[in-house]
Amino acid sequence: MVLGMSVMRMSWRAATAAAFVALSACASVDRAQMSQLVPPPAGSDPTLIRFVAVAAPPYSLSSPDSEDVRLQWLRKTLADNGYDPDHYSIVSRKVVAMDRALLGESHRIFYDVRVQPIAQ
Repeated sequence: MVLGMSVMRMSWRAATAAAFVALSACASVDRAQMSQLVPPPAGSDPTLIRFVAVAAPPYSLSSPDSEDVRLQWLRKTLADNGYDPDHYSIVSRKVVAMDRALLGESHRIFYDVRVQPIAQ
């Protein structure tokens, strides 16, 4: 019986660790599905871009932790596109309702962001 309990505890710990790793990885996978960068139109200010993110379960609109995840997505997206992820400012943030469903509401968040290209 003691051996069985020991194995169960080890399995539980392994499952818990695996779940933690999976949840941590989800945010980076979700970034591609739940956010996008909109480049400035030709002839407009090249330092003003729009970042669009979805606020839907599990990244609710009212959760500070979810907003932190969206801002991580923004920084990663800026870095991936040649902008300095440490030097930007959010000029405006607008929320548009998308859907109300059984599992919660979905919104699209439009961030107008002043950016700096990474110095070459």
